[in-house]
Amino acid sequence: MIVVVTQSRSAELAAGSRQSMNAALAQLAASGLVSVAGRSITLLDADRLRLRSGLRPGADANSH
Repeated sequence: MIVVVTQSRSAELAAGSRQSMNAALAQLAASGLVSVAGRSITLLDADRLRLRSGLRPGADANSH
């Protein structure tokens, strides 16, 4: 699945600023959870990302 979201919109969805979103993405990338390349963000470890967000592995946001 590909989702196209601008930096401003993703920050708005996360109730933060573009700067805080970029810092969070850098931290997630350093943890090996995502890859940021140019204007693309790739989820590398969805289960670990779900755990970090408080969701169960294999769950989606609607089953929390």
